[in-house]
Formats: sequence, C-alpha cells, structure tokens
Amino acid sequence: MFAKIKAISSYLPETVEKNSELVDKRFIKKLGIVERHIATKEESASDISIKAAEKLFAEYNIDKNETDFILLCTQQPDYLLPHTAVFVQDKLNLAHSVGSMDINLGCSGYIYGLATAKGLIETGVAKKILFITSSLYSKYINKKDLASRPILGDGATATWIEADKNSEESLRAFVFGTDGAGYKDLYIPVSGSRFMPHDVPEEFYTDENNNYRSNYEFVMDGKAIANFILDKVPKLVDDVLNLANLTRA
Repeated sequence: MFAKIKAISSYLPETVEKNSELVDKRFIKKLGIVERHIATKEESASDISIKAAEKLFAEYNIDKNETDFILLCTQQPDYLLPHTAVFVQDKLNLAHSVGSMDINLGCSGYIYGLATAKGLIETGVAKKILFITSSLYSKYINKKDLASRPILGDGATATWIEADKNSEESLRAFVFGTDGAGYKDLYIPVSGSRFMPHDVPEEFYTDENNNYRSNYEFVMDGKAIANFILDKVPKLVDDVLNLANLTRA
C-alpha cells in the first residue's frame, strides 16, 4: 500500500498588486515577477485554505467526506492556538473522527507535508489525506519593503493524497536537513514567545538599502538566502536522486 498524489488544485485571492507600482522595470525584468495576488484584510489562512479545498473537490469530483486526515502547512495561522486545520475541518463540515495538524514551514513545507502524508498512509494511520498549503506573507510585509514585497504573494493549494495498493511507490525518497544558525536571514523579530508584542514596542527603521519595515514585520536577507540555496540545494538534489535510484538524465 503506497501513498499517491491523486489531485492538486489552487486558490489565489482576487486582489492583484502590480510590481510596477512598487519598483522600476529593471527590477521586474531581473525577477520575472510582474504581479502578485494579495489577500484582503478579512481573509485568513483558513479562509483561503477552504477555497482551495472546495475547488479541489469540485474539479476532481472528490467526496470530501472521505477525508480522514487534514494536514495544513502555514506560517500565518488564524491564531497561535488552536491550530488552523481545526477551522478547515469545522467549516468543511467534516466528521469529528478526522485527524488534523498544522506544519509551521515555508518553502520546504510541501515536501515535509508529502513526507508526513506518506508516513501516515503507509503505516495505516490514514487512507485519504487533504493536504493544504496556505500563505499570506503580505500581511507581515511592509509595503515600503522593496526587498521582500515584490517577491511574495498570497495563495493556497490543496492536494489529495490517498492509499493505492495497485500502483508503484510514487513518493519514493526524501532527504532533510536543518541549519538554524541563519534564522535572522528570514524571520519576524517580534512575533512569538521570545519577544511578545505587548512587551516590546513597535519600532520602525530603514535598512542599508532603504527598505522600510518594523520589528513586527517580515525580514529577509535575500542575498544570504540565495547563497544558502546555491550552496546547499544541489547536494540535496543529488542525495534524493541517489536514494530513489534515479539519475539526472
């Protein structure tokens, strides 16, 4: 019995923000990002998650009541607690027997979610998993932060993963790694139990590249992130190919 991806859908908020209103054409040409979808003030992580899930069910004629586990990956939860997946279960009117959990990850979240789904299914814990990714970074990025704002938008995906005894193993190999030393290259300074908003006043500042933000908002060192990717990712690609007995060709 193997875990297999059966369907994928996505949802993008209606509001579109054009990069031409923030940066010059040279920046757009370098990035290749012309516009991004931005959530409204009223939209939360669970709201866009549910829209992605409903689109998945409609597009692929999936009976939502067959769901027996919800995985939701987001770094912008509705609340610090409870976890956001519970709102998906409730608003989709799914059975109370459905398991649910959040995964707090960004770029690597989809891979971690697939690995978790594989583990749940291939150990017999679950049979049909609704796996959702939900991102609303715009809510935490200052509009004058021209290093991060033009790169990141909002949206959600819904993936249906289920047990399939008639197919070959499709989710074959995963390789993981962690290096927490560079956390300040991508974080929100005042946002959790380390520094809580009611204990630390909000302070606005401009960095060396004239990007305006506060200690309550998203901070990213793009150069450091790019260097990290160039240094670490190629080896990970080779490692996962080797583990799966595959080659680049």
